[in-house]
Parts: sequence; structure tokens; C-alpha cells
Amino acid sequence: MDLSTLLKYSRKNLKLIVVVVLCCALLAGGVKMLTDYVTYSKDSQTIPQLQAKLDSLEAQKNALHSDIDKIDNNEEYISVKDMNASRLLKYTAVYYIDRNVDMYNTVINDINVIEKAYSNSNIELSFNVVDMLIDFTANSSYRSLTIHVSAKNEEQLSKLKDIAEQCFSHAKDTIRITLGSSTIHLLSENESFASNSAIANLQKSYTDRISTINTSIGEIDTQITETNDTLSKIQFTLFSKDVFQYTLLGLILGVFLAYVFILGRLYLSPKFLGIEQLMAKISLLASGKDIEKLEKACVVPVIYACGKTEEHIGVLSSGNISHAKRIFSSLKEQTEYNLMHLENIFNSSDIAKTLLDCKGIILVEKCNVSRVKDIEKIINICKNNNITIYGIIIIE
Repeated sequence: MDLSTLLKYSRKNLKLIVVVVLCCALLAGGVKMLTDYVTYSKDSQTIPQLQAKLDSLEAQKNALHSDIDKIDNNEEYISVKDMNASRLLKYTAVYYIDRNVDMYNTVINDINVIEKAYSNSNIELSFNVVDMLIDFTANSSYRSLTIHVSAKNEEQLSKLKDIAEQCFSHAKDTIRITLGSSTIHLLSENESFASNSAIANLQKSYTDRISTINTSIGEIDTQITETNDTLSKIQFTLFSKDVFQYTLLGLILGVFLAYVFILGRLYLSPKFLGIEQLMAKISLLASGKDIEKLEKACVVPVIYACGKTEEHIGVLSSGNISHAKRIFSSLKEQTEYNLMHLENIFNSSDIAKTLLDCKGIILVEKCNVSRVKDIEKIINICKNNNITIYGIIIIE
């Protein structure tokens, strides 16, 4: 079958094509709408849970931000965050004490003594940090007591030295009252740069805590973003982009299916009114209008031999007339049927083209039942010439 024949059948089945295409398009778009709505209905049931999760995450995030604010406002953290623990200004003083060195060491390291001296100072550091920056060590073998003071600058060092000296003075007064006076000499004092592991460890603990909190906030932000994305996707749009895409695919599929139906009807048309049904269908039609109805229902040409209409149905063409004349000659030689009734078939170029393209006809004749045998002869002649008779309608 060539393109011209296919186009002819397309025009004859235009309503079928339109109906199939529209049905497929509407079905595809409707199915997508229904699927989207079912998905929306199912997902919308999770909105309360997602909102509750979102509220919980926001509360956790606010609590973590509150923890960071507490750290930022913590006196201890404020005291050490600007210190370079690996390079602090350090004051060291070594004193000779002729006796009771261990007692001096015990008294001077009493937390209450340091706390009292701290309370009398105006230093802007937390007590715990001051305790880390001031240290006292004693060596009874050498009868010495060493004062260690670390600070980030000279001003801070001066204040911390004052606290250390207050502690040392308190120790001297306490021991003098209880055990008597001791001989005390300053052996050496110096300033240098040194690290302070206690301060470094404290800074690291705060840094780790802040890092852990920020990591947790980041994870919560990720969960909040994912939850918000999930909530934003729970919506139903009647005519969404996907619906239009599915409708377009439905249109394409509809065109394909329409032509499948057309070709199917074409190749199955022998069963529409088969040769074996000849006798059973002898009184099927009674007028030219009935022939026209049949012509509209068929997908192969309906040829009017001597019906009430004079128009021929077929693809207009002037090709292969000789082929039609050869068939006419064979019919004239091999049948007793009055071939004058068939003259308008084989003298028409469009009918010749139809015979060539379709390799068959639906033969429409007007005759009495007694002339059926003549029609059967025509059938045999057509078969011998490779012309398929898709159906015969005999009109009484």
C-alpha cells in the first residue's frame, strides 16, 4: 500500500482518527491527573507529622544556638578565647626558704588563699583561668619555692603577679604565726615566653564543644531543608507541566493507534463480508443509500457496477490503465455475464489505480438471485488475475 492509498483511508476514517487521538490524549492526561491526585492525597496525610518534625527540629536548633550564646557569654571562655596558649608571657620567681618549705607550699596552694587574693583584685578573668595562670611549686631538697605566672600581655601579667604575691604574703604570715619566722631570699626572677597546657586544653574543650554544636546545627539545617522540600512537593496542580507532557504523549500514541486500527480494518476487511457469506447475504441491501452506508463503513474501495449512483470511489490516478483493460478482456472472454454493466469499472483510471493499490475490490452488482453463478464466475476470474474480492453485495 502506498502513501496515497493510506491518505485516502485516513480521510475516510477521519472521525475514527479524531476520536482515538482525543481519547488517548484525554486518557493519558486524565490518568496523570488521577495519579497526581492519589499521590497528593496519600502524601497530604503526612503533613501533620512533617510539620511536627519541623517544629521539633527548629526547637533543637534554637536550643543549640542558645548553647552557643551561653558559651560566648561565659566568663571563662571570654577570658581564654583571645589567648595564644602556645606563646604566653611568663614570669618566674625563685625564693630560698630555710625551713618549712613543704608547709609554705601547702598554704600557698590552698584554693581559699588564691580565691581570697582573686576577690581582692580587679582582674577581668574568671577565677578558674586565674588558677591556671598562677602556679606554685616547691622543692624541699633545695629549700626553694617557685612562683609561675602566665599572661597574654604586660598589663595582665602585672595583675596576676599581684595576686601571686598576695598568696605568698599570706603564706608567710600564716607560718610565722604558727611556726615562727623563716629566712626568705629571692634567688632569681625573669620573664619569658612559654606555653600553658592547661589554657590550651581549656581552649580546645570550648572549640570542640562549639564545633560539635555547629555540626549538629548543620545537620539539623539539612533535615529542615529536606523536610521543607518534602512539604513543598506535597501539592496538587490540575494542569501541571507533567499533565501536558502526558497529554502530548497521548496524542502521539493516539495517532499511532488510529493508524493501527485503520490498517487492521483494511487487512481484516475480507471478514467484513466474506466470499463464503455470499448466499447468506443475498438480500442484504436494497437501495443505493445502503450501498453508500456500506462504503462509509468499509476501508477498501466500494465499486458501483450498476448501482443507483454514477460516481466512482477510488484514488484518482491515470496510471496502470492497461492492467485494468487486461482484466476486462479476461472477464469478457471467460464469462457469460453481461459485461456491459461492468464497463464503467474498467474504463475508469481511478478504479484501475484502486485495483493496483489494494489488490482487491468490493464488487457491487444489481441482479437477480438466479444470476449468482455468473457473479461466481467473475470471482474466479478475479482470483486467477490476483485480484482479491473482499466482498460481494448483490442487490435484487
